[in-house]
Amino acid sequence: ENLKIEDKIIFKYQNKDFTYSVVEKNIVQPGQSVSDLELSKENNILTLISCWPAGKDFQRIAVTAKLVN
Repeated sequence: ENLKIEDKIIFKYQNKDFTYSVVEKNIVQPGQSVSDLELSKENNILTLISCWPAGKDFQRIAVTAKLVN
């Protein structure tokens, strides 16, 4: 919930760092789809989804980020 647009997320995979920049943050209602934000082979998108509010099962929070490097 504390991530803001343009915040950086560092994802570590096989001893490499991948830096993503937050581009979108949404509250998702039950049954609602998460934005696909131009999903394709050319766009590396990271989407983090969690309960919202924290610990409850009412909604979800979805944070989407694009690969920077």
